[in-house]
Amino acid sequence: MDKTASSGMITFLVTIVILASLANTTPQTVMSVLLPLSVCLIVGTIGVVITSFFTAKLFNVSREMAVALGMTCTFGFPTTMILSQEIAASTGQTETEQAALENYFLPKMITAGLVTVTLVSVFFAGFAINYL
Repeated sequence: MDKTASSGMITFLVTIVILASLANTTPQTVMSVLLPLSVCLIVGTIGVVITSFFTAKLFNVSREMAVALGMTCTFGFPTTMILSQEIAASTGQTETEQAALENYFLPKMITAGLVTVTLVSVFFAGFAINYL
């Protein structure tokens, strides 16, 4: 995406979609979902960390990388790309280091996020369809 200079455009378009859906949201709606959302976030984070500790050895990655890959399911696409780029920019001391870090993190993070969201969505949709 950097070669075609399209990463900024994609981020912009996804942000517009999010903001457009927030236009009809009232403060009461936000307050009504705050507690359930917080509980889901806490329970989900604990579940991801516990699962990541067990799967780190299975996939031969560090525990920290396993947790980072597991947490991509909470971020979604543009955020995983932005986080990978920001981590590379803030920790790499030279442009070569930054490029190497981004090339290491970006494919893993985007793939993990897509696979997690796709597989979990299909699993839960298949499970929930029986109760509709």
